[in-house]
Amino acid sequence: MKTWLILLCGLVLWAVHFFVAYFIGEFIGETQGPRIAVLGLTLLCLAGVAALGVLLRSMRPEDDHDRWRRSAALGTLAISFVAIFWQGFPALFVP
Repeated sequence: MKTWLILLCGLVLWAVHFFVAYFIGEFIGETQGPRIAVLGLTLLCLAGVAALGVLLRSMRPEDDHDRWRRSAALGTLAISFVAIFWQGFPALFVP
């Protein structure tokens, strides 16, 4: 269970960001408030991904499996960081 949690933590944050951002865009409206909410959500999720990355980097792998798990998790965190940024970026420009 610990391995799955470590491997999927970034992807879960990405999924939460995706669904909440699109919920805000679809049901809240198109005024300034929802744009700020999406930007806040994006910054919060990016901070979460960064914090998880720092936490994973501080873990010392004891064997090859731990080393693989850490590197795979850091890879998914990197993908999640880019995806969350990509989804939240239009809120800066779309009127």
